[in-house]
Amino acid sequence: TQLRVRVAKLQLEADETEQKVLELEGKVRRHEEAMIAAQATTRTQAHTVSAHETENSHLRSSLAAAESEVERARSELRLVREEVVTLQSKTSVVTSDASEAKAERDRLRARAEQAERQAANARQ
Repeated sequence: TQLRVRVAKLQLEADETEQKVLELEGKVRRHEEAMIAAQATTRTQAHTVSAHETENSHLRSSLAAAESEVERARSELRLVREEVVTLQSKTSVVTSDASEAKAERDRLRARAEQAERQAANARQ
């Protein structure tokens, strides 16, 4: 009887141990599955990071090109402004010359009118 009791206890311990082993194996499987999922997530994130880095590289390149374009436009704007100043100066000179020419024309007209009046008076 004692032997049967002892066998029963050992059988019970064996069953409990087997249950614990099954539970631990389940935990190990869940951890393995979680690890596989984490690795997949890590790979996906690595691809995403790589894609972002590529996109950032393209954006940096586009930005550099845009900055270069802006600098060229600024340089062209400086040249245009210098040309505007030159043309304004020339316009000022031409306007001044035109004013002098008009004044000379007016003086000549006045002299011509005076000469016509004198000629008309001389005929009378």
